[in-house]
Amino acid sequence: MRRRPLSCFCLLLILLIFLGTVTGMTGRTDKEWDEKGCTLTGRVYDKEWVIGEEEKKIVYLEILEADNASGMEDAEGKKVLCYLKQGQELPKLGSYIRITGKIRNFRKASNPGQFDARSYYRISGIAFQVNQVIIQQKSEQYQKGKEALFQLRKGLSETFDRQLSPENASLMKTMVLGEKKALDREIKKRYQRNGIAHLLAISGLHISLIGMAFYKVLRKTALPVSFCAGGAFLFMYGYGCMAGFSVSSRRALIMFGVQMAAVMFGRTYDLLTSVSLAALLILAEQPWYFYSSSFLFSFGCVLAIGLLVPAMTCKKTEALSRSDGKKKAAAVVRQDGIFWKLLEGLRKWLLPGCAISAAGLPLQLCFYYQMPVYATFLNLLVIPLMSFLLPCGLLLILVERAEILAIPFSFVITGILEIYESACLMVENLPFSVQVTGRPGTALIILYLLVLLFLILYQRKLSLKGKWLILLSVGALLVFSGRMERTVSRQLQVTFLDVGQGDCIVVETPYGQNYVVDCGSTSENAVGEYRLIPFLKYQGIGTVDGVIMTHADEDHISGIRELLILGKEEGIQVKALLLPDISEESRDEAYQELAVLAEENQVPVEYIYEGEAGKDREFQMNCLHPEKELYTSDNNSYSTVLLMEYQGRSLLLTGDIEGEEEVQMTEELATQIDVLKVAHHGSRNSTGKEVLSVMKPKAAVISCGKDNFYGHPHAETLERLSEAGTRWFCTRDYGAVTVTVNRRGKLEIEGYLERE
Repeated sequence: MRRRPLSCFCLLLILLIFLGTVTGMTGRTDKEWDEKGCTLTGRVYDKEWVIGEEEKKIVYLEILEADNASGMEDAEGKKVLCYLKQGQELPKLGSYIRITGKIRNFRKASNPGQFDARSYYRISGIAFQVNQVIIQQKSEQYQKGKEALFQLRKGLSETFDRQLSPENASLMKTMVLGEKKALDREIKKRYQRNGIAHLLAISGLHISLIGMAFYKVLRKTALPVSFCAGGAFLFMYGYGCMAGFSVSSRRALIMFGVQMAAVMFGRTYDLLTSVSLAALLILAEQPWYFYSSSFLFSFGCVLAIGLLVPAMTCKKTEALSRSDGKKKAAAVVRQDGIFWKLLEGLRKWLLPGCAISAAGLPLQLCFYYQMPVYATFLNLLVIPLMSFLLPCGLLLILVERAEILAIPFSFVITGILEIYESACLMVENLPFSVQVTGRPGTALIILYLLVLLFLILYQRKLSLKGKWLILLSVGALLVFSGRMERTVSRQLQVTFLDVGQGDCIVVETPYGQNYVVDCGSTSENAVGEYRLIPFLKYQGIGTVDGVIMTHADEDHISGIRELLILGKEEGIQVKALLLPDISEESRDEAYQELAVLAEENQVPVEYIYEGEAGKDREFQMNCLHPEKELYTSDNNSYSTVLLMEYQGRSLLLTGDIEGEEEVQMTEELATQIDVLKVAHHGSRNSTGKEVLSVMKPKAAVISCGKDNFYGHPHAETLERLSEAGTRWFCTRDYGAVTVTVNRRGKLEIEGYLERE
């Protein structure tokens, strides 16, 4: 590093920026303006036009003036995301517009593992979004160059639409033009699951392929080297402006610029110096990129190639005696054969992918809580094919007017994308293709990074076998740390997820079994996909021993459907669906459809009823309701009621039971309750005084959404809980509520969010 003073200086400044984000010196913007009507004036700095199932016109606005009447004086200078109302035309880039609309704050994650929109957009520098936007006024003045590039991108996008199938067109628009919002959602998820989502970003591969190709074309002319290098950089800068400056493309463009500058001034290009400079320039503009997965993955891959590949290739330095030298020389002669050359070629082919996977492992586990087992080998296929896919995409654009010339390029593009699709499907059908790992602890992540640093700094003092043994050992520790921690802790953990107006409970027993009790919502979409499954992955739960449906109302089963359908492809095995054992006449259409759906997805269906019990050493779970083959016309009446006991502590899950059934069930209780899941989201007809007098719960959990139509939880219920001396926790206020009982019987209740 002594020969890289610029790199050292950049790293020092980067460290200071990081410390600034940790201590909060860079500032945050969390002011609440939710659901306010507003009038804003600002400059259009970007825009998007997404044509799919629903046409969306999006404007990115930098606020210059806010209507004082709405109390938004602090909004001036902030950037916002605007969704135009149907019928509105997109303004030109760089123009000044005056808009009206309704503000919506980006939602903060209320469950572990859930996507945090507020943090994501804060990293992008966007404060909030405005919906149903109407443009009142717009200026004639605009930035003609940027607008021309936008129109060019729009025209090129239409070319892909004309020449390719909708799915392939969306992929090529994403890969070549940076139109991520046009990408088919199922395709995006498939690429993410298999560890090849980096293909969907305008990255260093794109910049290097296109930029160096353009530079070499210019070098074929009689133009000076400096002109060719400068022209290539300006061309790539224009490409970046057209495709949108993602973090990875910015990093690649800066590094390409440094490389072209080295050519112009006759200097040696240094990878570490250029990557340090790129990181500093990006972080100086937006320090919160330190917490961006795209930033960390992009720079991690480059550092893996620049530092880890040489470290894992370099052999131990040893002093050889004369006899040892002769043996070494003989070994070298033997390695000149075809077999050894093939072996060396295979090693060089595999090593970069292995190094990138090793550097990206902690990031993969931290952001996605899973490991695509075959991603390294899949990348060995898909990355080389990108060298053909990108040029064919660009050439298709150039010759599109001559339909005969466009046919072969369309054929090659379609063929390569079908290879990608087939490879992903083949990998997904292999055993253990996706391993759910959970999020590793911060201490283990730091340890892993320190080991990588150790291997880089002391690469000449360790043998190749020793280095790989150290790396694999620490990697295995990182991957399996979550499971080992749960095995050692021996605690009961029950988490009441925030799913809005509905119920979803995850039970993790002290001895490794996992159950999901209900999952559904009437106020939130896709709670199984976006809340339950991410939580299971975050916790490292790859096997659900049983999904227990208390009753067949939509706010209890909508997410169960998603888990049954998506579980296998997301790496989560569901062993059984447990339904309340009621009479055939009581089983409505939703009940029967869920049973059929389970069987279609190879999930066995079992039935539970009053008196059934499961015991695993000190842990016991008993079913208190309904009685076998109960007949009823009311779904709430047959709700499954579960009593869990561990180390002298008890938790009661009540579904939506109320009225006479609740009183009858309470009379059969043989113990007082430590934690009560309040029935029916805290309705006034449940959890009566006589019930509370028998249970005497120390704490209660209520699952409901904000401002729900039913008014849950009702004031009468909360008053009864307070009079009984019961402390209550509501998911609308605390987010996910976690109840933990350790091996010594200590009970703790924790909300994911601080109560506002």
